[in-house]
Amino acid sequence: MGDIRGLSESAELLRLLGALYQQGAGQPAFTDDIHPVLRCVQGESGRSESNRFHFDASFVTALLPIEVPDATTPGEQGNLLVFANRRRIRRTVLANVIEKTLIQNAFTKRLITLGIRLHLLRPQRIRLVPGNLYLFWGYRSLHASEPCPPTTRRSTLIFHYGDPHAGSLATALILAFNQHRARRATQSSQQAA
Repeated sequence: MGDIRGLSESAELLRLLGALYQQGAGQPAFTDDIHPVLRCVQGESGRSESNRFHFDASFVTALLPIEVPDATTPGEQGNLLVFANRRRIRRTVLANVIEKTLIQNAFTKRLITLGIRLHLLRPQRIRLVPGNLYLFWGYRSLHASEPCPPTTRRSTLIFHYGDPHAGSLATALILAFNQHRARRATQSSQQAA
């Protein structure tokens, strides 16, 4: 975890993400916080966690693959699927929340996945290479991971930077709710163990 913290506190990474935010949003980020997330999927979670299309809360997303499946089956390689730059920064948190609620749900996930399978929707398919850094506008781009075979693991380190709605009361309440929910889930899993 020390390496992750070191990377997320790196002056070079902060300068890079800050410059990208400034370029894309036309102003500096509200805070200089980088939020690292280590994401690992393996076994059945590789399937259940796939195709969960979403917009990030942060404007800039940096993705660093650590381990990716060496699968040959198309559609099961754990690729990053991106519909790039599909929305602008929403003026209000409420507009952002409503839009994300309409897009980020099980029904819409099934529709988008079916559209891709039928070749009606064509996201960019980005084959991830461990050690390469992938930068994109996470807030503006609808994205997800392809499934991985159950016998493989996919590990990525994600750096989120620059919440366009940071500082608002609604954002603070949503963050507090999500943190509370995560603590409850952690406590439940510890009690079950």
